[in-house]
Amino acid sequence: MCLGRLTLKYLETKEYDWSGKRSEQRGYFSRAISQFTPFSWSRYDWEVFSSAKRFFMVLVALFVCLFSELNAFFLLTTLSIPKDSNLNKYRLAVMFMLGIPAAAEYYEFVTDPKCYRLGQNAWMMCCIIVFEMLVWVKFSEGLEQMTSPPFDVVAPLVTFSVLFSLWMLLYFRKK
Repeated sequence: MCLGRLTLKYLETKEYDWSGKRSEQRGYFSRAISQFTPFSWSRYDWEVFSSAKRFFMVLVALFVCLFSELNAFFLLTTLSIPKDSNLNKYRLAVMFMLGIPAAAEYYEFVTDPKCYRLGQNAWMMCCIIVFEMLVWVKFSEGLEQMTSPPFDVVAPLVTFSVLFSLWMLLYFRKK
């Protein structure tokens, strides 16, 4: 995430000459690669702490990403797919390629007050995640049933949840 942020900062400050004039200093390879870059770079400023609604919307995006990653491991286990199989790599590549426009559509939905519905890629991403969850729930019947987690696992989770909720209440109350 840090490298991605530094890359975005680097790309944001770089000057682009879109006039089409070719400088002699640039090589053929860099000109060919520049054909695949976007026309303009968009800045995504989520403003997470601007309001409680925005904070919850960003949390929803975070949990959707986490469920997508969790599905990769649960599908491997439930469907008994070998770890060296390329199937999961292809699945993750498709989810990555679909996640790029889905994130842009969700960002517009969250930040633009005139946008009142999600885009088709964001809906497709959500449908795929729900479908994958239904698949591993259906086919996990023969696997070992989970037992309740021990107290030393539950206690920190409950403590964090209570403190986080209290912090949110106090932080957004003054705004």
